[in-house]
Amino acid sequence: MKRLTTLLAVTLSAAAAAQNWFPYEVALQPVAVSGLPGLHSFAHGQYQGEWVLLGGRTDGIHARQPFAAFPSAQNNSNVYVVNPSNGQVWSAPLTSLSVALQEQLRSTNPNYAQHGDSLYVLGGYGFSATDGAHKTYNGLVAISLPALISAVKGGTSLAPAIEVINHPRFAVTGGHLALLGDRFYLVGGHRFNGSYNPHGPTHGPGFSQAYTNAVRRFDLRRPGGQLQVANVDSVIDPVHLHRRDYNLMPQIYANGTPGFMISSGVFQPTIDLPFLYPVEVTATGIVPRTDFSQYLSHYHSASTVLYDSATERNLNLFFGGISQYHYVNGTLVDDQNVPFVSTISAVVRDSDQSLHEVVLPVSMPGLKGASAEFLSNPAVAHTPHEVQLLPASFDSLVLGHIVGGIDSQLENPFTSNSSASTSAATTVYRVVLKPGNGIGVEEVPATQPFTFSVLGRGTNAAIQLPLGRPETGLDLWMYDSAGRILWTQTLYDLPADGRIALPRPTRGTVFVVASWDGLYHTEKVEL
Repeated sequence: MKRLTTLLAVTLSAAAAAQNWFPYEVALQPVAVSGLPGLHSFAHGQYQGEWVLLGGRTDGIHARQPFAAFPSAQNNSNVYVVNPSNGQVWSAPLTSLSVALQEQLRSTNPNYAQHGDSLYVLGGYGFSATDGAHKTYNGLVAISLPALISAVKGGTSLAPAIEVINHPRFAVTGGHLALLGDRFYLVGGHRFNGSYNPHGPTHGPGFSQAYTNAVRRFDLRRPGGQLQVANVDSVIDPVHLHRRDYNLMPQIYANGTPGFMISSGVFQPTIDLPFLYPVEVTATGIVPRTDFSQYLSHYHSASTVLYDSATERNLNLFFGGISQYHYVNGTLVDDQNVPFVSTISAVVRDSDQSLHEVVLPVSMPGLKGASAEFLSNPAVAHTPHEVQLLPASFDSLVLGHIVGGIDSQLENPFTSNSSASTSAATTVYRVVLKPGNGIGVEEVPATQPFTFSVLGRGTNAAIQLPLGRPETGLDLWMYDSAGRILWTQTLYDLPADGRIALPRPTRGTVFVVASWDGLYHTEKVEL
């Protein structure tokens, strides 16, 4: 399906919320941190009130030309230690490490997670002088934060604080690394080798790209003191998990079950546009929430999750970033160039697990927030998987800080080939939450979900679409529980009765997915 590039005003507008989904006020307060460089797409950890920042880039959004995209000169080649309470910054170059470690820790969009006093940095994309090409790294780097901070401040070698193991399944960038208990979850992302080229993998110098389409799970162990990977398995879905550059939001599900929510991300399998629905991830598997459309915030940005135990609601906060939709004079506008936005929004998971989206009356101070990081306030109570727990009552609560990101002077610098109008942000914003009455918080109107039913079995199995919808342009997939695609088809001329026969490749359980105009529906089918 061909991507549209025109600006379309859709017939949606903000209306007064039927419920007070977000009864709070959010304020951003600039914090002066001299000596902090502009950074985006980096990894971070915290130890005893200090931040550790490493990796990422010091320029703005990458250029469209292969020779100019992701230049190595703009890699972040230092480790930074920041004390946010007094604004003090220490830094050290990576040169005391092996060349292989230097290259990986200068990469962009690595996957990372903190477990206790250790920061784990996995994968990432960047230029390897050793290989003479851009690539996705396959190392899992384990970093002792106390030892690293001591080395940076003391000017000694960083090497004793760091160890690395390599594994082909770790060659991932643009996904997320997270923890449920002691088990690591590597969620989504892709492996990209070669120079970026907007015209595709066979143009110019060429590249290869493969989405993981998976949630990869593993344990880390230390038999004999040696770091090892164990118990590796995967949940694979070639449609719903075909995602990168999204926000992974920790959640508290029904009955206190911990998990995550994949929020939006890119790209849909058949069109260069973001996904509009989330995917729930727990220890038991994944659930695509195709009954809900998230219109605001689609790429990775600064974000955090608050849990209100009184209402049993997860409040998922998104700060600026990049989004296909944004409000212009009260009307929700669909810009399929997917611009930078200043929107601050929230997706609220109610106690009954229904999802609701609201736009807040406060905005980012400019087109900011994309590829920024939210560093939570450790003084706020939180779950082991980093959901912030709201106290029963408070007057003012510092949630944390928004650090770095991409600043843009234009809404669409990438499509206009104006990457020079963007830069890596040097700003830090303290995020403060206060009780409020919900004035100015507007609920984004919901979209009627797209559905279909499956009729018959065996050679008579067929999809039955609701008559009159969709009228044209339907993408279809069938795949098994191992993620193997058994059948795919795009239809532009649909039968008048809405019935589409399904192939019967084998007996057993398969998943049938249909997509129309960004809306998806899945049925589990026994053939």
